[in-house]
Amino acid sequence: RNASASRASPPEAVSLPVTSQEAWAQCVAAVAQCTALDLHGLGLTGSIPSAIGALANLSSINLAGNALEGTLPKALGNLTKLVQLNLENNAIEGNIPEELLMLPSIASIRLHNNRLSGSLPGALGLAGETLAFL
Repeated sequence: RNASASRASPPEAVSLPVTSQEAWAQCVAAVAQCTALDLHGLGLTGSIPSAIGALANLSSINLAGNALEGTLPKALGNLTKLVQLNLENNAIEGNIPEELLMLPSIASIRLHNNRLSGSLPGALGLAGETLAFL
C-alpha cells in the first residue's frame, strides 16, 4: 500500500525570481506562515539573512546548490519546528552555531561542500535522539 496516497497533496511549489540579497530578505519577511522554504539551485548569492529566524513555522529549509557565503546565522536557533536543514554545496564559512544543534525537532542537517571550519559544537552530544543525520 502506498502510504503517501492517503496524505493530502502538498501545495505546488512557486518559483520566485530571487536574484539579490535584498529581494531574498524581502521574500523571507513576507512569508512568515511558511512551513517549507525550498530555494535550492537558484544561484542565490550573499549570506543567509538573520530574518530567517523569524519564520517560526518552518519545518524544512533547502538552500542547497547556491553560492551562499558568510556564516550560519545564530537566528536559525529560533526555528523550534525545524526538522530538516539542507545548505550543502554553497560557500558558507565559520563554525556551526550550537543553537542549531539544540533545536528540539531537528532530524537532518546537511552542510557538506561548504567552507566550514572549527570543531563540532559541544552541543552535538545534547542533540538527543531527534538528530539522525549530520
